[in-house]
Amino acid sequence: MKYCSQCGQPLRKGVKVCTNCGAPVGQSNQQQSSTPYHQPHETEQRRSTSSSSPSHNNNKKMWIIVGVIVILVLALIIAFSILKSQFSPEKQASNIAHAITKDDAKALSKEVSSGDGTLNKEEARAYLDYLKEEDDLNHVANNVEQAAKDIKDKHYKNLSVDANNNNVMNISKDGKTFIFFDNYKFNIPQRSVSLYPNESGDISYDLNGEKKHVSVEEEESKSLGTFPIGNYNLKATKDMDGQTFNGALVIDMSQNGATASESFKQKRFNVYTEGDYMLDHVKVYANDKEIGNASSSETYGPYDPDEKVTVYAEGTYEGKTFKSNSVNVTSSSDDDEDVTDVTVTFDEDAIDKYVDQKIESDYDDDSSDDSEEVTRDNVIDKVESYEGHKLDTDMYTYKEPEITDDGKWGFSFTDKDGDLAGSYTVDKDDGYVTEYDEDGEKVGSGY
Repeated sequence: MKYCSQCGQPLRKGVKVCTNCGAPVGQSNQQQSSTPYHQPHETEQRRSTSSSSPSHNNNKKMWIIVGVIVILVLALIIAFSILKSQFSPEKQASNIAHAITKDDAKALSKEVSSGDGTLNKEEARAYLDYLKEEDDLNHVANNVEQAAKDIKDKHYKNLSVDANNNNVMNISKDGKTFIFFDNYKFNIPQRSVSLYPNESGDISYDLNGEKKHVSVEEEESKSLGTFPIGNYNLKATKDMDGQTFNGALVIDMSQNGATASESFKQKRFNVYTEGDYMLDHVKVYANDKEIGNASSSETYGPYDPDEKVTVYAEGTYEGKTFKSNSVNVTSSSDDDEDVTDVTVTFDEDAIDKYVDQKIESDYDDDSSDDSEEVTRDNVIDKVESYEGHKLDTDMYTYKEPEITDDGKWGFSFTDKDGDLAGSYTVDKDDGYVTEYDEDGEKVGSGY
């Protein structure tokens, strides 16, 4: 009987492969078949081989575990290095500097804060516009990176960044991130903004996607709240006297500190008159409605920008009314600071002609009423003839002659202090002069 050299099982005659373990049947099997008593020895050898297999598997598992641990450690080291780099002030500053240089409001809004909150895209846009007015963007970006480097290398708790000697950013340590890493805050300063309105009304404006409302009184300061530094152009409307005007609130911190100004689409104008020097009570009219006096420096409006506004002026002379030409008010330009200058002109020739006619008419009336005009010849000359010398105008001031209650020409005179010094009357018929003292007592008479 033959036996398998590998498993010890009996082999049928003529087989080439053990039907139990699959081992090939060779010469050795034949040899071993003649000495079947060696089977125990073969079995012992097989047992020895089988007992060594678990040891080999254990070693393999151990090496796998060691490899996994090494990989995990390396991964942790790499992750730590990456996170340390990402949360370093230099990295944050580099991102901010890049956004500033590229004038990228969206990217900047992700990197900086203002007050207790983040900077939104609209605020970031206003901030970048402000920086462009104050300084070169590349210069500001370099200052940000240098400040971040100094705060790390020199262990400062905080540093500020300036643009044109104005503080535009504060960098400071702000606790820890992920336990191990210093957290740095890049904060934009804020300013309180006030509005000085041109007219009273109700203003609505958009800020950060929210609708804000504020009521204002003419030339009275109104606080709009606190804003991150920047140049803002906020879409707004203003309700005045039942009319709604579209426009904006403009906050230009690079020009006027923290003061907002109005910019609404409307007609506002100043009125100037020419040729009215002889007229009294000159009034200004808009669309046939009196709106003010020509002598004032008032700015008129607002009117709807699409409304036709016609302006003219009227004045009087001795009861007669004169009207200027009419001017249509155009919309103001930015150069006019939203105010249009309007000039209306009177017909000087027509006014002068009327004045001459009026004087001539008054002269004729006086002549007919009094039968004789007051002249130097019929009054002053007669008084000087009576006195025997010229009237002393250096010492006295002589009043204009007028008709007295008794139908004579008369005039008084005062000293240079304004005190009454005396008076004269002249008879209209014969020119007889009577002199009186300061008390009205007669002191002399004659021709």
